Parts: sequence; C-alpha cells; structure tokens
Amino acid sequence: VVAELSAQTPVYVYDGERAYCKRQAAALPDGQEVVSKAEIMAIPEKMRPQLTGSLMKKDMGGDSYPALLMFYRLSKTAKTAAKRQQAYHQFRQGLDILDLDCVTYEILGMNRNSMGHWLPPLVQATMGQDFFRIPKTTLIQVPMPLLQLTRLDYMSLTPSTMHIVDEYCGQVFGLKRNGASGNLSRTMTSRQTRPSTRGCRLGRRSALSWTWMKRRSSAWPRTGIRR
Repeated sequence: VVAELSAQTPVYVYDGERAYCKRQAAALPDGQEVVSKAEIMAIPEKMRPQLTGSLMKKDMGGDSYPALLMFYRLSKTAKTAAKRQQAYHQFRQGLDILDLDCVTYEILGMNRNSMGHWLPPLVQATMGQDFFRIPKTTLIQVPMPLLQLTRLDYMSLTPSTMHIVDEYCGQVFGLKRNGASGNLSRTMTSRQTRPSTRGCRLGRRSALSWTWMKRRSSAWPRTGIRR
C-alpha cells in the first residue's frame, strides 16, 4: 500500500540551493500487483487498512461534488446577499467535512493561497541572492485516498492504517530511523526550521501526520515539511 501511495506522490524539493520535482517511483516494482479489495476485506475489521493506492473508506455513499457545486452556484445566483453568503458557507463547510471524490479533490487543489502554489515562484525569485533566505523545504501532493483519512474520525483509524501513514511519511520525506529509538527524523542544525514531525515515535507520528493533513485538507491537497 505504501508503494502504491508513494508511486502517485509528486514531491517538490528545495535543498537550499536548487529546486526540483520528483516522484518516489514511476510505477510499482516489477511483478508487484496493486492491493485488491478482496485482499483488504479478508483482514479482520479491527486490523483492516482503510486505504490503498486506489481504494479509500468513505462515511457516505456517492460523490460529494454535486452538492458542493449546487451550493457554489447558489452563492453566485441567490437573490439576496444573506442567501448567497449562507450558500458559500455551506460550500466551504462541505469542502472541510464531506467525503472526497475526483472533482472535490481537484477543487481543493485550486486554492492559490496554498503553499504549493506560492512557494515555487518565491524560491525562483530569491535565487542568486543572500538577503532573503528560504529554509530547505519538501512539499508533497497528498494522494486522495490518504487525504480522505482526514474526513474520518481519528479514533476509528486502525493500527494498520496508522502504520501505513507512518511508513508513507517516512518514505516520501526521506526520514531516517534513529538507532535503538526507532524514531523517524532528519539531521538538523540550530539555524534550520524545526519540522512538525521531528522526534516523534512511529505511533505518535501517525497521529501527528493525521492532524497535520487535517489542518490542510480544506486548503490544498499538499503538505510540506521544513527540514
């Protein structure tokens, strides 16, 4: 599952000197097949992963985007300002709490105020000078099945789901395990910005990663870590 998620994760890296984009892998390793629904359902429910690279658990059936687009249309066409404002609030609330689908996921990706949109041009504009410095930063675009976890109750997440989140974050951000502690972290200097995931045990790390994605899910399906 981690390999499936990583294979569809674009990564933007600024290493302090240059910026570049990459994917963790162009495709799954040779001979490796995608995890099927039958394989997932064969696992006891209390231990069952709640996502794969192509499957995700939803609270409700059907797509969310028809209701979202209806509220957005009303926010533009309703006869009174109060009704337009109410419809817009319902549209924004729906982006925060409704299950994701392909259209909703793309809507989230259109927010121009998100870091995924403004950081690359800012990095480009500051190259070749020393006055304005940007910390080394890695951004990822979170795959839809993983972002959908932010729509689920945290207490409902299974241990295997938490482990997938842990291993995924460790892989896409290139985190290292610290000897006997088993923690995932990066080596940092005192002048560098501390990442929000530094020094967390794997079990706590999935909780932190979930909170981290939850705070960003309504703004942009990207998240980042400053190293």
